Amino acid sequence: MQAAGLLHMRMFRCGEPPDTGLDGNKRDVFRVFFERGNRQQEAAMSEAMTTSNHEVIRAWIEAREGRPAVVAAQGKAATLRVDFGEGDEDLRPIEWEDFFKFLDDNNLAFVHQDMTAEGITSRFNKFVPRE
Repeated sequence: MQAAGLLHMRMFRCGEPPDTGLDGNKRDVFRVFFERGNRQQEAAMSEAMTTSNHEVIRAWIEAREGRPAVVAAQGKAATLRVDFGEGDEDLRPIEWEDFFKFLDDNNLAFVHQDMTAEGITSRFNKFVPRE
């Protein structure tokens, strides 16, 4: 979040700020462009992404100390989940190979978020049908 703002700040010290269509003084132009840059960076960081790439999925889960798991409801099909070790009694750990077989056999994609808008590592994830 701050990196985008600092990048814009360094850019302005080396040259003129880009034309923003404002008639204000350079300080106003700088402030508006700086704020606009931060909002764009925040939006990009908090966006959810979708993938079915096994390496990307595994890296994302392991980076957050998660493990592959399923919820096996009695009489119903299992549901794929990520276990972050928060004591959910319904989660049953499975091997990575079984996790990805379930993902592929059920034509699922992994929706995940890297960072929240506040710049905090996110654990948001869900499994959705592939398009």
